[in-house]
Amino acid sequence: MQKALEMVLKTIGLYGLFLFLAVVPIFFVPNMDLFVIQEIAMIVSVLIFYYGFEKQKGWTLGLKQPKCFLLFLMGALFGIILMAIAFGLIVILGGVEITGIEWNPEIGRAIVYWLFLFFLVALAEEIFARGYLFGLVKYLYAPKKVAVIVSAVVFALLHSFNANVWSNVIPMLELFFAGVLFAMLRQVSGGLWMPIGLHLTWNFFQGPIFGFEVSGLEVPSLFHIKKVGHPLISGGAFGVEGSVISIVLSLLSIWGIYLYGRKKID
Repeated sequence: MQKALEMVLKTIGLYGLFLFLAVVPIFFVPNMDLFVIQEIAMIVSVLIFYYGFEKQKGWTLGLKQPKCFLLFLMGALFGIILMAIAFGLIVILGGVEITGIEWNPEIGRAIVYWLFLFFLVALAEEIFARGYLFGLVKYLYAPKKVAVIVSAVVFALLHSFNANVWSNVIPMLELFFAGVLFAMLRQVSGGLWMPIGLHLTWNFFQGPIFGFEVSGLEVPSLFHIKKVGHPLISGGAFGVEGSVISIVLSLLSIWGIYLYGRKKID
């Protein structure tokens, strides 16, 4: 009970610090990019709590890894493959139609911006969910599976206020399974860089490349698509993560990673 209380209080405290750091700068610099400020605030909040309360206990966030760039690239390639398969299946099954491809300087600038922003999103969410929270739970409770489940639940809940997340049960289920997938990758690879790479390209190819909403958020894109099939196939207004296809791909990925790295996960 005491360990659970410690975990809850630290998580609430960290989230409170995040809200403070995300809101205060707005009053001083009104034209700041809110998306960027939010992600930086999350990263700074985690680092403050980790170095202030946890580092001396001996567990790590998972940022310092040998061959981190290679692991990042492997995760990024995994994300591209998963999203390309999801996109292809959704098109083949009649969920969406491709109506065009647009390229101009404005789209190019938008794609560069969203690539940068989705890197910050991946870094912030992975440092919090699979770095701080995963590490804290594993340190307090020891069983790795507990850390995987808790971090996945919290990761899904982080998206509770996203547009259309409650349109049906699929988005929250997929966010949970994605959280499990990221946590298992963190455990198997020994750090955060592989899940960061996967997280980045999953979001980036889903939105700015293939034209879906990203967890309910509309972004400019290279491909233009029209949703013509059932929302359970197309993903509806939430994006690929609202499609049963993404759940199937996540479950297959979880199964494959578990078979590959069972000893590190159990």
